Amino acid sequence: MFPTALLLLPQPHGIQLICLCAAACVCNLYSIYISKPMIILYAAVPAVLLFYCDTCFIYMTSEEWIYMWCVYAFQIAGTMFFSLKQTPVCLDPDVFGYHEIFHCLSIFTAAFVYVLNYSIASRYENTITPSMLYE
Repeated sequence: MFPTALLLLPQPHGIQLICLCAAACVCNLYSIYISKPMIILYAAVPAVLLFYCDTCFIYMTSEEWIYMWCVYAFQIAGTMFFSLKQTPVCLDPDVFGYHEIFHCLSIFTAAFVYVLNYSIASRYENTITPSMLYE
């Protein structure tokens, strides 16, 4: 999220995104601390970016746009498996159940988050020089 907020979006939108993500993260950590984690809070941190879809569409490349929606697709699928606690019939729930499916989908989500952030950061790698940091 931070490459998106700091490099891609205009500064006011980026600061808002960071603040909303931090607030959602604090709420999520608090619910874990009091031993009442909620699926909705798990999804709240990346869902904050949905408020900026129009701005992301303007500044993202078509590949980045696809990566962002892949993140949401895998996260929604993982959240559904975890919250419904249903293992597909073709799998043995004692060996590979809904919880393992959730973790596999989370890995795909993380991979797309990485690719998205790498793509955004690599576009700006050559535009920022060390001398610009001290001006």
